[in-house]
Amino acid sequence: MSAIKHAFQEVGKGIENAVEGVGKAVEGGLNVIGGALTMNPNEIKNGLGEIGGGLKQGVSGLAEAAGGVVEGALDATPLGAGFNALTGNALNKFVDGAASAAAGIVNSGIDGVGEFAKGAATGNIGEMLGGAFKVGQVAMLAVPGAGEVEGAADLAASAGLNLAKQGVEQEATNVL
Repeated sequence: MSAIKHAFQEVGKGIENAVEGVGKAVEGGLNVIGGALTMNPNEIKNGLGEIGGGLKQGVSGLAEAAGGVVEGALDATPLGAGFNALTGNALNKFVDGAASAAAGIVNSGIDGVGEFAKGAATGNIGEMLGGAFKVGQVAMLAVPGAGEVEGAADLAASAGLNLAKQGVEQEATNVL
């Protein structure tokens, strides 16, 4: 029962982070509007940074909540609970890794928008192309048939790396 309780706590934390992120994005938008009205470019720049940070926090919060829902569903089934018991929660760690990887891909796209805009403003073509590439990676996931295979492979690889990293950290902690 404690695993299901933990899953509900993760869902709650995720929703809290998502709502907080949306609040920061809205606050940033108001700062951009205020900067535009007062012709203060510094306030506009800071507002855009707040919007990006808020969006990224919101995406990460949604991923955390989705991971909690999946973990709860897995722990509620005898097969999922049994597998987790035998493997030291490997299934739940994989779900966490997959959710974090998905959020990382979307957040990279959000960063890409900022990089493209900054590159365009400064005339740095390399930065523009780097930003466009990051946005393109996210867009490929949204276009049916264009990026599902690559996206799924990237997501699985990233989740697997997160799982392996957690396993090594756990083993190192147990040795100490």
